[in-house]
Amino acid sequence: MTKVCDRQLKNGATVLYRVDATKLESHTCLSQLKPFDCIIFQFPHVGGKGNIKKNRNLLKDFFISASKVLSQDGMVLVTLCNGQGGTPMDNPQREWNNSWQIVAMATYGDFILTQTIPFDKVKWHLYQSTGYRSQDKSFNFVGAVMHIFHRSPSHPESLGTDKKNKMYSRIHDLQKQSYAIVMKLFFEALGEHLQHNMDMNGRDNLEGSAPYDEYLQLGTEYAEENNQNKETTLNIQKLSLHPSEQKENPSGFVDYIRAMDGIQDHCCIRSFVQNVSVGRITSVGVKLFHETCPISSFIYPIMHYVTLTMPRRGSDFKDFQENVVRSLDELCLTGNNLATTESKEYSLNSLGSCDLETLCDDCQKINIEDDCEEVSFYRKVVEGDSCTVPLSCTFFQRGNRMSVVFCLENFVMNKFKIQDIRVLWSSDERWWQKFLRFLSGCDKNRDKCYIEPFSLYPPSYVHDLSFWESLEKEFDENAFIFLVREVTGDSVRELYLVEVYQLGERKSRWYRMIYQSCDQALTSHDAGRLQMIVRKSIKERLDLTPR
Repeated sequence: MTKVCDRQLKNGATVLYRVDATKLESHTCLSQLKPFDCIIFQFPHVGGKGNIKKNRNLLKDFFISASKVLSQDGMVLVTLCNGQGGTPMDNPQREWNNSWQIVAMATYGDFILTQTIPFDKVKWHLYQSTGYRSQDKSFNFVGAVMHIFHRSPSHPESLGTDKKNKMYSRIHDLQKQSYAIVMKLFFEALGEHLQHNMDMNGRDNLEGSAPYDEYLQLGTEYAEENNQNKETTLNIQKLSLHPSEQKENPSGFVDYIRAMDGIQDHCCIRSFVQNVSVGRITSVGVKLFHETCPISSFIYPIMHYVTLTMPRRGSDFKDFQENVVRSLDELCLTGNNLATTESKEYSLNSLGSCDLETLCDDCQKINIEDDCEEVSFYRKVVEGDSCTVPLSCTFFQRGNRMSVVFCLENFVMNKFKIQDIRVLWSSDERWWQKFLRFLSGCDKNRDKCYIEPFSLYPPSYVHDLSFWESLEKEFDENAFIFLVREVTGDSVRELYLVEVYQLGERKSRWYRMIYQSCDQALTSHDAGRLQMIVRKSIKERLDLTPR
């Protein structure tokens, strides 16, 4: 330790002793030197044997204190022995309850884990461990892990109106740039499979397709020029806030969805399919708002759908399906386990009621049933470590046109092994900048197919919610889900029904809610507070009686 201090003094550093890591802001010298760009805490320990709870409190108090002296863009580095942190980087990984839960403790200082690095004793060759069980003995730091934390992004609701709008605009631009590269990857792969079905002009048209934001604009133009039946227009600008009496919106979720949905007033897929030029291959991207949308890790209230329409020119509809499916399959590296089904009795309207095996829950609003001669459906389920991601396409033909519709988010999740769709609607600019850099490299190196989220291993908290249904009106599950999402925003990863209990004329429902934020620091206290607001809101707004 003396050697390390002497070296730091020679390099012009200030060395302080007996500094309380849980009260950094109270130290006279440190308060004058702040803010710091980096704070390093090597192998914290309260001493003694065991004391897991005390060590958790040490980390918790340290992170709270560090947040008060750290610069806005600064980072905190904490090194723990193998097994202490409780992350998958530990080998072997301890049970969560038997670890120091470093990521959960960091949330109390509003920090998120962004990177983990094995502790390299070669780079830290001057470091000498001591204090094993409060003795003057060294401890084993083989397999130790360095945890790097950054501040959680500012919640939109904590910003002023101008700053919030600017943030939404920047996120929107980064999202468009990212999806433009994704679309390019898809169309390049698809062009290779479809080239035998089209002439050179058609192939050039496909490979030179417009950027993603222009796809959206194209869809708007077709809707404005050809929309004669209002029932066929899917309005995505004026979101229906069900239940109708919109009250407090503590999470700001509705405002965020509105802001991210502001490219165009409406899109009409039917108008596009009916009026697309017969002699060329055309694509359009639209956003669809799901009025009925469960809370899960692979579906979101608003999602992007891509429609590709091409002339038939004698090519077989089955070949068209297989070429598109093969393109998606190869891009997602799923092993070419193709699975296509076709049935003339299917329509987009009937598909709209098939839960996950659908285009979307709003398909009945598009109302192109009469124009579909044949509809086929493809679905591949990619199982990750903690989620299942559906990848589906809807194919249909009308006259001499063939079309396919697929969800862009599900494609991106499969392609880049993203396990939580909420990441693709994150308000953290750092994630989008990281994703954009990754895509730029992926465009050059097709073997790169996995990207880690910006926030690693976020803690999760399970809460159960049981309530009696109202005797006066029928239970509306969509209204219940909407209320949960409105109150909690994106803090709930999953909501599902566990059991329905009947007692005479009364019926009780038991739901399980898994709180886990993909980009914000969410503490156990935060999850409990949101749960109490949900319980209060379902009683006041939905006439449900919490148990």
